[in-house]
Amino acid sequence: MALVAAVIVPASTGAAQPPSPIPGAKRRARDPVLRVMSFDLRYASSQPPNAWSLRRPVMRDLPRRLAPDLIGIQEGRYGQLRNIEADLPGYDWIGEGRSGGSRREFCALFYRKERLEPLEYDSFWLSDQPRQIGSLSPKTCGNKIRRLVTWVRFHDRRTRQLFYAVNTHLDFNEGFQMKSGTAILNQVRRFAEGAPVTTLTAEIVTDASPSGQYPSDHFPVMMELLVGAPRARELGMLTYLRRLRGAFH
Repeated sequence: MALVAAVIVPASTGAAQPPSPIPGAKRRARDPVLRVMSFDLRYASSQPPNAWSLRRPVMRDLPRRLAPDLIGIQEGRYGQLRNIEADLPGYDWIGEGRSGGSRREFCALFYRKERLEPLEYDSFWLSDQPRQIGSLSPKTCGNKIRRLVTWVRFHDRRTRQLFYAVNTHLDFNEGFQMKSGTAILNQVRRFAEGAPVTTLTAEIVTDASPSGQYPSDHFPVMMELLVGAPRARELGMLTYLRRLRGAFH
């Protein structure tokens, strides 16, 4: 099962931009709220019922209806991302495969071009050598699959704010999830110091308990990345995440 966390970040008002080709964006041309979506594409299967050819229309229609400004994509293969690029006029994207280049799955960030301007971007790997492309540390970190984090520093043309968007796909090993949350927090603190806003989109893979609830030990670390742990408790974010159930793709 998969639990996907996404955050909608409020921003200050500013000048409106011309309407986007995405239908939903036209209704929100003056909306100062930054709308963020997180979407796990799953693997690019050719076999029903999970065939990408069957799921692609859903992936096309949902963002066109909701018109997010930013979409964090997990498990997207290069071909799938190119399909989404073709299906969502007005959006561009940034990312790389977890084995480097276009190899394997991406943690890509799609953004609405009329509102968001990328100023810089990079990726790091959740391993003992985060700057080494495709690095893996199963003995010390516990993960058996390469995991990466992609981040982008954006300028919001509407609100004139700068912010960082961070996207990842955490491992199914819960011990590694805790280490990953801390590693992401430490890395973001280095490059995003002084940024007014940081948004995080992530898939947290975990098994539900017999009651249907998901374990929440790793949520405080992830929320601290966004707003700081005391502020997260104040906003009720931890309680909200503990109550989430089900798989979101």
